[in-house]
Amino acid sequence: RACTHAILLYKAPEGSAHWEKILQKSDVPIVARLESIQTGTAEISAPTPYLQGRISGLDRKHPKPDLVFGALLERVAGLFHYQETYLERIHLRYAQYPPLSERRLMQQIDTGYDGLTNPWWNPEDLPAALACIPAEKPLSLYGRGPIWLAAAISAHTAPASMTVYDACFGWLPLPNVTFTTPAALEAEITPLADFDLAELRIPGIVLDAEEPLTCTPLPADGARGLVLSGKLPRWAVAGLVRPLQQTRPWVAIHVPKKRQGIVVASRTPGLPVGSRLPVPHPPAE
Repeated sequence: RACTHAILLYKAPEGSAHWEKILQKSDVPIVARLESIQTGTAEISAPTPYLQGRISGLDRKHPKPDLVFGALLERVAGLFHYQETYLERIHLRYAQYPPLSERRLMQQIDTGYDGLTNPWWNPEDLPAALACIPAEKPLSLYGRGPIWLAAAISAHTAPASMTVYDACFGWLPLPNVTFTTPAALEAEITPLADFDLAELRIPGIVLDAEEPLTCTPLPADGARGLVLSGKLPRWAVAGLVRPLQQTRPWVAIHVPKKRQGIVVASRTPGLPVGSRLPVPHPPAE
């Protein structure tokens, strides 16, 4: 009952007929009905109402693409092709808090943006974007923007509740971070000339979004800013920023390709959110 579509592979026609009856009774549409043979010539006998014919040499470890396999792949790929705007409407229905679409946010600050493609964000957009978002109010953030965008919005809305949409897990609440040892995240602090660089790494295989987020302690310093570096999911970085902005004058997210840190939270005059800071690479001793 959970199936949306079906591909029928059979060695004997009577086996196919049995499954066809089950699928018809369950109203599951058939994508293809194919006789599977190990040797011989693959062929298409009918392209409609669904793909029919013979597929040859199916082997998980040694695939042999041919005309039939290509036609089947094309039909399956078509089932998963949705416009981003359509998917967004579906996902926003399940937002726990007032939804904030990154596309719609960009439309508010850039009248030239068409609202259809994935928006391109620059750090300089942050002040205008945050001005459109109520501070300290709950929200659900949807989009595929840079990590520093989600982090800045998280800092701006703290301490209110916030969820972030993740393509793998769906809507995730920001984690309440506990600083302890051992931890799911390990942080190594490198003091640089004007700030501290925190290299974050995952000692395990992955971060479990359903488990509490723990991180090795990051010392508080009311005089020095902190740049966070490391390959982490958006929800984890957005969660980390909230406690850190209370113990540091400013917090930035490292963008290695640009060798820059993007300020996402700041109490420092002259260093507003959206500022870019040069980050040495490799870090200076």
